[in-house]
Amino acid sequence: MNNQVLKVKQAMLAMQRYSWEQGVAAQALLESGFKEEAVLFAHDACVRQEATGRLGVMHGEQAVTDPASNGEAVLLAWELTGDARYREAADRMLEYLLNAAPRTGNGAISHLQHIRQVWVDSFYMCPPFLAAAGQLKKRFARSNVIANCYGMRTRRCCPISGMTTSRNLPARTAGASATDGLRLVWCA
Repeated sequence: MNNQVLKVKQAMLAMQRYSWEQGVAAQALLESGFKEEAVLFAHDACVRQEATGRLGVMHGEQAVTDPASNGEAVLLAWELTGDARYREAADRMLEYLLNAAPRTGNGAISHLQHIRQVWVDSFYMCPPFLAAAGQLKKRFARSNVIANCYGMRTRRCCPISGMTTSRNLPARTAGASATDGLRLVWCA
């Protein structure tokens, strides 16, 4: 392993993380072939799973889709260890997303619990887990993933110009009500 990669990995392992950071780090480990470490990250996400089903939550976090970024690593942990606790944790996250998560008017899963908004971040956080859970477990129709992605995409469209937002451009937060005022989001 490259010395620089090792240093980055060690620094990442030493940080406390919110759910999205935990999930992105676990996914980076998974995609880099560090499956043992990805399982450790999955375990920590399960330890910090809320009663609602959201994985890796801490400090009163309001995110809805961010916790789903831990889902693929949790599914991997289940596959590699056979430990039913990981399957059950993934089931609770999936159940929350499909049946309890707040949604916008067009059915897209809201990024936050307290305000109905869709952020571009949600595209990386939620659909990959929905797809992985559906592929592994065959428990829900592919249409759930497609419908949510479509809902997210249509909410990212500017109602004035009809254009979708792109990298580094501010946009009105999709799904915000008139009382939310104008908010800027970072489009990555």
